[in-house]
Amino acid sequence: MSTPSQSLRPPPPPPPPPPMIMNSFLGPNGGPLVVGGNDWISDGLTGIVLRHGNAVLKIPKVRNTSGLSGYDLLTSRHLNEYSLRCHDTEVQVYKRLGRLSGIIECFSASHSGIKLMYMRNGNLEKYMERCHTSHHLKIQWIWTIVDTVYRLHDKRIVMLDLAARNILVDEDLSLKLCDFGNVLLLPAHADISKAQRDGLLSVEQDIYDLGWILYSIGIERACHSRLTREYLETDREAGIRIDEYEQDTFNGVEDVEDEAGCANETEAEREPTLWPLVWPHSLPDTNGILCGDIIRKCWEHIGYQSTAQIRDDIYAALCCESQEFQLLCMSSARV
Repeated sequence: MSTPSQSLRPPPPPPPPPPMIMNSFLGPNGGPLVVGGNDWISDGLTGIVLRHGNAVLKIPKVRNTSGLSGYDLLTSRHLNEYSLRCHDTEVQVYKRLGRLSGIIECFSASHSGIKLMYMRNGNLEKYMERCHTSHHLKIQWIWTIVDTVYRLHDKRIVMLDLAARNILVDEDLSLKLCDFGNVLLLPAHADISKAQRDGLLSVEQDIYDLGWILYSIGIERACHSRLTREYLETDREAGIRIDEYEQDTFNGVEDVEDEAGCANETEAEREPTLWPLVWPHSLPDTNGILCGDIIRKCWEHIGYQSTAQIRDDIYAALCCESQEFQLLCMSSARV
């Protein structure tokens, strides 16, 4: 006869699903990618994110080219090269940053994978879709994002793809930036104000994108509008002709990949691509939105010239907005 404690014992949990063998992709060992049944989290153009115990493992998205020919083979090889290049850039970024407030914690970073803190709340875009944000939390988020992007620029890292989907929400609801594969990584003492990609000033793109992040936080919904070129819009998602248009230049100085021994085209071999930026014909009204005047200035063609200027204005605005804000900043001393 069973005792009461035995009869109330819950049934054992079901066994985990068997591992998946994903023949379309190659793992770090060069063979087909094997993924535990519950370990798949997400994938993008250049990377795959998997559960790894209490952390996550980000690996380059390497497509299996066996059996391919012609255009499919050429495209897959090109995308694989691009994925590996982005992964190596991200490894360099985490090694340069170390542990930095506002950046997802990195436990290890190598050619085979990047081990990161697991953020169960997901990214900011999805979080705002399902959760209301208090005024106090908006103030905290705005300062975190502005301060973190400023510190990235101070370490000569330009994001170029700053969006709510690349910002994660920690368990304590603090924000952490991630996804640095497409950044512009400059020499340590470079003049970041002159950094270019595709012949466009890269800092301008980060400042413009930063305005959209602050606007999204204000209205609690992810919004974005990319700056465009006068007559050409590169389709990054297609991954085609990336080597032709994704050219990093800095005032005639070779970039960090060159310093690491990765041969790129010399500046003299590159065709000038100084296409003017085209600002959208219309932008949302920022009246009544937290830091609305600063957001509007981020979007203006001749508004801010650096994230240091934005940081100073945000600090002054938030100090007027909340007496608690100065206490919040005590753990992040202004420089």
